Amino acid sequence: RLVSDWSSDVCSSDLQFLFTIGMTLCHLSRNEPQVLPWRRGWLFAAIAFLIVTAIIAWPLNRLGLTQIAPFSYVWPADKTFLAPLRVVNVLALLYVFVFYVSPRAPWLKKRLAAVCISCGRHSLTVYGMGLVLSCIGYVVIQESGARNVANVAVNVLGISILVLTAAMLDRFDDARRVAPASSALSI
Repeated sequence: RLVSDWSSDVCSSDLQFLFTIGMTLCHLSRNEPQVLPWRRGWLFAAIAFLIVTAIIAWPLNRLGLTQIAPFSYVWPADKTFLAPLRVVNVLALLYVFVFYVSPRAPWLKKRLAAVCISCGRHSLTVYGMGLVLSCIGYVVIQESGARNVANVAVNVLGISILVLTAAMLDRFDDARRVAPASSALSI
């Protein structure tokens, strides 16, 4: 999200819930892939749900009506709570992505994908760093005379810092893996 959109708070239990879903799906896909329901019927249901929510959300967001219930349960603009249908929306996006993208897809070996994977591998640290940076960025944007320029600069700098943090953590992990292996060989 853009730093200038400071209207929402962060609910850590919502993020923990989504993180737990992701971890469970990751575990099942590695250890028991036959348990996951990868069927075309579910795919069409997920795509249909995404299309319907996009059709509903677009005019509501344009008119500023997303805060009115029951619309807020489909696509809340305020992210202070995790609406039940918002979870379904995230799961539908996940299902469509996983259905069409093979874990061995060639484009996942490209540098841009590696950057995203690295950020995901260190998601808690990147998220925590993002919270700190968003607080700093908010102050910078609010105190700046040229808000548009400050907004772009804060976002570019913030994303760069987050990516560099994830890359640095990857290097530390690699160094830790190499160190025990090299000490075991010297014995």
